[in-house]
Amino acid sequence: MLRHPITVRHLKGLVLDTIKGNILKLGVDGIILRASHGTQQLTRKEITDYYGEEQIWPKFSNLKENPIQHSNIFRVFENYFDLPVMVICARIVDTIDKKFGKPKEYSFWPDIISSLRIIFNPSSFKIDKQEQYFYNLKRDISKFVKPSTQKIINWIKSMKETQQTVFLLTNSDIDYTNLLMNYAVGEHWPEMFDMVVCAAGKPGFFKSEEPLVKFHELDGEKEVCPVQELQENKMYSKGNHKDLTIFLQKQTNQDKPKVLYFGDSIRSDMYPSVVFGDWNVVTVLEEMESEGMVICQDQENFLEDGPNSKKARLSVHDLEIESCKEEVLLSNQWGSFFVHADTCQDKVIDCKADRDHGLEKKCGRKEMNTFCGNLIQKYSTFVIPRLDFITELPLDYTFEAFSPSKGGFYPGSPKSLHS
Repeated sequence: MLRHPITVRHLKGLVLDTIKGNILKLGVDGIILRASHGTQQLTRKEITDYYGEEQIWPKFSNLKENPIQHSNIFRVFENYFDLPVMVICARIVDTIDKKFGKPKEYSFWPDIISSLRIIFNPSSFKIDKQEQYFYNLKRDISKFVKPSTQKIINWIKSMKETQQTVFLLTNSDIDYTNLLMNYAVGEHWPEMFDMVVCAAGKPGFFKSEEPLVKFHELDGEKEVCPVQELQENKMYSKGNHKDLTIFLQKQTNQDKPKVLYFGDSIRSDMYPSVVFGDWNVVTVLEEMESEGMVICQDQENFLEDGPNSKKARLSVHDLEIESCKEEVLLSNQWGSFFVHADTCQDKVIDCKADRDHGLEKKCGRKEMNTFCGNLIQKYSTFVIPRLDFITELPLDYTFEAFSPSKGGFYPGSPKSLHS
């Protein structure tokens, strides 16, 4: 357990070199933009000592070829569940170095994986032990979950009312899903969806290798039996993309139904649904809001003065920007999630000082040159900071998809891409 306050902040998208005990911020070409050994930031010279003059991470080609793979020699921390694990790994490296000196290779990673499998194993949900994650979540869920706004609830209901098929696809088991959704939305949350799929097993859900995992019908929180055909207004567990597509074909009367999928994980949501599922993806990326956003004058005029059928009902000046997220999502040590601007590791960008909560108007932007920023652009149709930013838009509103230097971000692009 962490017995001391967490003073070192990390970003999503960093990579742990489990052999050397280093945490890396990678560029789109594999260059190490910033790095730390444990919690201690490395200079450019120290990075060179570890990885050579070119300062390219030697395993980058493996990661680039398959960015969602599991590996014993590296880990991409790409979601918020991972962030505490990154801090723990950094502390472990510090402790090993202090007590035993730096080893040639670190070997703690298999133990971390074993611990995570115990902590987040679905069967642990029913175990009431104080040190367990689920126990603490159930004891005071308000510390972990923010209730959904009524605008989001109404927005989802409105899509269902206009004959669009709305489904929930989650890796969480039904008991965990029920706990979260009952608190965030209310006990009638299943009625918001045409179908609910729990314990989906993403990214494997999207793969087509035989034998396919069957959907299983749920009776309350109990998995009953496998099913041959999916039905509307039912709840299921497990399953596969092929059978879901057949269901969507029947619902929409289309041979190739178009799916717009909302998610926040590169590994579970973006990459597999695009590469294997041929879906369009809206990525929910809170770092946009934390770093601040910039909106072009042309886009603002379109939002306020466009045709009635496409016109936004919410002025960009009235958008509510959540405060305090920067305390968790921003890091002076690692800089921006989207772009790397400094050329010297010893000079740290003060990311927090260079932001505000307003939407600055400015056109033209840099390309994202971080590895994870590039993945976001490659596997997202467009990106939003929160669902709240689009709930008052007409359902036929046209978003501008990603291109190299424009589009892709709504309501504005990250401020770091314009500074």
